[in-house]
Amino acid sequence: MDMSGQFKVDRPPEYSELAKVSDDDVRQTMLERSLRDPFKKRLSNILPLLMIAYTAANTSSQSFVWQLVVAQSATLILAAVIVTKLLKAFEQDKDSRTINALWLFTEGLAGAIWGAMLLAITDPSIIGHSLSVYSFTICASVIAGCIIAATAPGLSQAQIIGFSLTAIPIAAYYQDILGWSVLLALIAMPFGVWICIVQVHDQAHRGVKTEIKNVLLARHLAEALQVADFISRHDSLTSLLNRRELVQSAHNLRQNDPEREAVVILLDLDHFKAINDRFGHASGDLAIKKTAKILLSSADENNMAYSDSHAIARWGGEEFVVLLADTTIKQAEKFANSIRAKLIDHKCEKWPSNMSLTASFGSTSWRSGECIEQAIARADRAMYKAKENGRNRLVYAE
Repeated sequence: MDMSGQFKVDRPPEYSELAKVSDDDVRQTMLERSLRDPFKKRLSNILPLLMIAYTAANTSSQSFVWQLVVAQSATLILAAVIVTKLLKAFEQDKDSRTINALWLFTEGLAGAIWGAMLLAITDPSIIGHSLSVYSFTICASVIAGCIIAATAPGLSQAQIIGFSLTAIPIAAYYQDILGWSVLLALIAMPFGVWICIVQVHDQAHRGVKTEIKNVLLARHLAEALQVADFISRHDSLTSLLNRRELVQSAHNLRQNDPEREAVVILLDLDHFKAINDRFGHASGDLAIKKTAKILLSSADENNMAYSDSHAIARWGGEEFVVLLADTTIKQAEKFANSIRAKLIDHKCEKWPSNMSLTASFGSTSWRSGECIEQAIARADRAMYKAKENGRNRLVYAE
């Protein structure tokens, strides 16, 4: 375990609110996923366009159909370019409403071109098998494209609306040639496709919403576990290591090197009961928290932060323990005296004007072969000698 955990985090991590998953968030997620690789996804239109161009070859409608095929190809490329800009706007968190509207218009235009291609079936030269292939290719392309794109909000609707705006008027105008069956089929087709679109979209919407909730729940659970782990290892008032974690940190320090040199410093705030009695427990808590901050700042100044050779803990009440590995007695004494001086000089605006803060220190070497509690007990006895000798001083225990 890293003994410097108290330096890295000076307060427990907070729970993040498990945000309610809105339908707008789900639709945005579905849209971004559906629009990925816009050029690659439009390659599926090449085959039906080639089939339509081939079927119309050697007919009087050849030139017209080929013009529509070229127009459709250009429209699909334009739609892919717009989608690329739309995705970039999403990434940069820019207003995308204009680009989105332009994209849906382009997709609707593509649907309208599919519908306009039905004009070719009024050509008497397209009959029999060619007529069936031509008509089936157009309708199948539109239906398949709408259902596949149902997860992208607005895309399928734009395509089927565009197709209906051209296909149905054409069938109605040429009803005497195409017959009532074709007209009724083209009228019914958008409604059937629309129902399929809604069902596919709703199913995908529920799946994505569940996925987002699971991700948020997992994140929330990870934060909860992090908080629980932090609380189990740290003091709730100061966020320093607690007694149990200090013992564990000391064990880890000596685990690989039982002879490793170390010094223990124990400090106890002077007249702390009087501070609580005279100024209230709130002032007492502020004094404890300020002492913890001074300990941490002193560790940082002495390049102890983020080190596995030092640990600082609230041992209990107004007592604190500092464990310094690879440190000489003189270095430990200098560290303790710097803390003592900072406590004397500190004045808090929330404290009463006549309130001051001092501490008595006891230090000792942590001997090889003894448990950390023995060294702390020896430092504790030295600290009481410091109090007996007038407080606000450091006593070293041989």
